[in-house]
Amino acid sequence: MSNDILEEFIFDSREHLANADTQLLALEKAPHSLDDLNALMGTLHTIKGNSGFVNLKNLYNLLHASETLLQTVRETPDHFCPPSVIEQLFQVLDTAECIMDRLESGESDEVDWLSALNQALKEAEAALEAGTSAESASEVGSATGAESPADEIRTVRPEGSPSPAAIGPVVILGNGQLAEEGLSFLDSCQAARELGQTGLVLDLTELSQFSSEEMDLLLAVQKAYGSELAVVLDQDVQTDFYRVLTVLGLDNLFRLYPDRETALASLGGG
Repeated sequence: MSNDILEEFIFDSREHLANADTQLLALEKAPHSLDDLNALMGTLHTIKGNSGFVNLKNLYNLLHASETLLQTVRETPDHFCPPSVIEQLFQVLDTAECIMDRLESGESDEVDWLSALNQALKEAEAALEAGTSAESASEVGSATGAESPADEIRTVRPEGSPSPAAIGPVVILGNGQLAEEGLSFLDSCQAARELGQTGLVLDLTELSQFSSEEMDLLLAVQKAYGSELAVVLDQDVQTDFYRVLTVLGLDNLFRLYPDRETALASLGGG
């Protein structure tokens, strides 16, 4: 693909995304409006078609999932677009804008949170088809009552395996360590809780990359500790990781702190 074609695609896509944002805002104000719904679907369909032409499979699949979700909304009796779906679609537009930034920098159309966002869109679609209310994307959980990836991770452990040692109140994670530890790390967190540990500080400031599998584990740890989990993150340096959290709405789920001392103090350990 030539640079001229890619540049034209990015330019056109940004215009379409601006239109989609306006159309989605209109749909948010009038969630029963079939005209606004159809207009948004048409715009997303155009970007999707163009992304297929330039072979951007990740963007294509994301927009396809979004279009399918809107089609399901349109097929409901009152074609009402729930607030949770509106929020997810705003996340889709934010992600598409992020992809445009990456393409302009010579990078691919792959971002860390794509799999989680695609899964949230599919779950919202399934919930609408089942006639239930789709949950907010900020929870990144199952809207159908099925177990989320984090739930599945929490419940899987070979029978007869030894109980892991409890971890300390502060854990510093480097690149790949969470994925390497996998279920054993989660089991260690659960063991610490059973032994009466009241809080946990996860220092993520050494991370420069984070996979969707590691995000699932982090969500599982958050579910185990709830408000007693403090996460240390440098928002100025780890801008991509922080954007993952904000796009998925997880910045409100995790208690974020700029350093370990502040995080420990918030848990009463400072």
